[in-house]
Amino acid sequence: MTVSELKEIILNKNQNIQFLEKESDNEVYLEFSTEKNTDYVFFISIESLLTTVDIGAKLNSDINAYFWHQSAEKINTSDKEWNSWIENFILESIKNLSEFETRIIQKNGLIFSSFTCEYFNEKWTKLNTNNGFRWTLKIPKIYGRKKIYK
Repeated sequence: MTVSELKEIILNKNQNIQFLEKESDNEVYLEFSTEKNTDYVFFISIESLLTTVDIGAKLNSDINAYFWHQSAEKINTSDKEWNSWIENFILESIKNLSEFETRIIQKNGLIFSSFTCEYFNEKWTKLNTNNGFRWTLKIPKIYGRKKIYK
C-alpha cells in the first residue's frame, strides 16, 4: 500500500467528515474537527514511506503548543501486517474521535506535563496519554495543575 492509497481509504471510509488536506514532499497531513470540540482540532500525519503515523490534536488558541498525540512506527513487521494494522489503527482512531464526545486532560507535574485523550461511549475511555518535558517544550500555560479541554 502507498501513502496515497491509505489517504484514499481514509477519505472514502469517512465521507461524513470534512478533512482539510495539506500535502508536502514528506507526508500527507489531514486535519478535521467535530461539532463537539471547540478547543482543538485533530490531525493525521502520514510519513511518505508509510513507516510513521501520528494522530493528534492541536489547540485552536496556540497551534504551535505541544499537545496530545499518539504515534505508530513500523518496526520489524512485514509490510502486509503493518498495512493492515495501520489502516485499522487510523480508522478506529478517527471513528472514536469523530463519533463520540472527546476531551483532552492536561496535568502539570513538577517536571512533565501529561496529555490524555478520552472519548465518551457510555463511560470515559482513554485513547492514549503522552508526556512532555515542561522546560524544553512549548507546553500550554494553565492555572493550577489540571485543565480539561473540550
